[in-house]
Amino acid sequence: MKKYSKVDPYWSDQALVVEKWLEERGFDLTFSKREGDQVDWDNSLINIRPIKNKEEMFYTLLHECGHILVARHSKSFKDNYKTKDFRDWHKMMSTRDSALKVSILADEMEAWNRGRKLAQRLGLLVDTKKYKKLAGQCVWSYAHYMTL
Repeated sequence: MKKYSKVDPYWSDQALVVEKWLEERGFDLTFSKREGDQVDWDNSLINIRPIKNKEEMFYTLLHECGHILVARHSKSFKDNYKTKDFRDWHKMMSTRDSALKVSILADEMEAWNRGRKLAQRLGLLVDTKKYKKLAGQCVWSYAHYMTL
């Protein structure tokens, strides 16, 4: 297994592989602090907020790709809950509908799982322990946000 550090350009090289995968599916990749980490379905692009930890940025990119895989290969929770609130993330996350909350969390967890499996299929390096830790932190933050 290749040894790496946070300053190693390896994460950028891996991101290029994922970017090619995205392009083959009609999506562009942007890095901007103006937007959050997200799939912009209307414009067919993924935005990733630049941070110092390139490994976490890469894992976040995989997660966002996971959303594309979830949407394209399974019945998304959005199909079960017709609401205009899906255009407004904060409104959606503040829903009082407990079934929708559970569906949102399930969708997020599935996107993390699909992102990790995508990396495996593409032959990319993922530290499973770190990946799962980041996934858990993010999903927990969504759950916490929904209770506020």
